[in-house]
Amino acid sequence: MQIENFMNKQILSLLRIIICFFAFTLTLNSCKTTKVIDKKVDEKSEEYFLDKLLSEEINFDWFTAKAKIKYNDDNTGITVSSTIKMKKDSLVWMNVKKFGLEVARVMITADSVYVMDRFNREYYVEDIAYVERLYNIPSDLTTIQHILMGKAVFLTKDNLSSKSLPDAHIIRANNQQLENEYWLDNSSLLLKKMLLRDRLDKRTIDLDLQAYEVLNEQQKFSYLRKLHMNSQETGKVDVEIKFSNVKINVPENIRFEIPKRYTKVN
Repeated sequence: MQIENFMNKQILSLLRIIICFFAFTLTLNSCKTTKVIDKKVDEKSEEYFLDKLLSEEINFDWFTAKAKIKYNDDNTGITVSSTIKMKKDSLVWMNVKKFGLEVARVMITADSVYVMDRFNREYYVEDIAYVERLYNIPSDLTTIQHILMGKAVFLTKDNLSSKSLPDAHIIRANNQQLENEYWLDNSSLLLKKMLLRDRLDKRTIDLDLQAYEVLNEQQKFSYLRKLHMNSQETGKVDVEIKFSNVKINVPENIRFEIPKRYTKVN
């Protein structure tokens, strides 16, 4: 019974990881990342660095990776492993393992959220608006995929400004409610930090992107992400994601079959 109670607590913590991570990524409205072509700009202007930021983003049709995820909030600290698969504009699939066993499986599509709790033999199916009702936030599959790919997410482009530091160039934009800030490494011009603020709803997310490595012979991918999040709905949350075995544009067989013996939870 003690083992069962312990595992049930672990399952709740694992599901909280998933909900918190996707809740924060769903709060953000992403912009189209089209490169600016044949436009001459001053190399010190905000537009120049913004163009550089967008030009370094990785385009993909398929994405697969292993991940080690560390999660901490005011009450819980846990480390899990995961396999993450994505098909662009279609779905995000991930499993969650603890002690070498798969204990949860999740799939997010453009309109639905599916969660399988393997330990308790239960499953959940909700329309993606469930997250909006639960957290009072908009839902967007595209933004989830942008966060996982390390792409810049824009809350606003109002009042664009920039500032140079010895080791980074900072791009800022803000309006009465929203603020975003992007730190580009001075030598590589790769995105190293992203700070997002919703002052009205008191939500914040700081994302550090580290350990860049060449992924597809040209572009680089951040293999280490550190998220620091805070909101009234989730409290303070820290998540570290360490990627490995990353593959781009290799089609995957994605399965999400719910066993008949599992109970649907409403």
